[in-house]
Amino acid sequence: MKAPVCVCSISLSVSTGHAGTSVTVKGAHFVVGGSVGIRFVDSKGVRRRVAKPQNVKVASNGTFSVKITVPTSAAIGDGRLVAKETTHARRAVAKFKVT
Repeated sequence: MKAPVCVCSISLSVSTGHAGTSVTVKGAHFVVGGSVGIRFVDSKGVRRRVAKPQNVKVASNGTFSVKITVPTSAAIGDGRLVAKETTHARRAVAKFKVT
């Protein structure tokens, strides 16, 4: 019998804003004690790291919360924030529209 698959997820304090907007990213169902890196991918596909894994540690309940800033050079349009575990490579994505 296989172990159940955990589905990690992230939510954002705001999902629309200008480049330079501060956003709180909250994660759930990540590996306890792990680290998570966060990147912003803009509408042109340009990726930028907005939180280093050594700064985002997963708590004993599988959650994390970190404040990031949308890159000032982010292109206008539909972008996304991607949170990726460093050990198990599981990812979660949330949409963010740059106005």
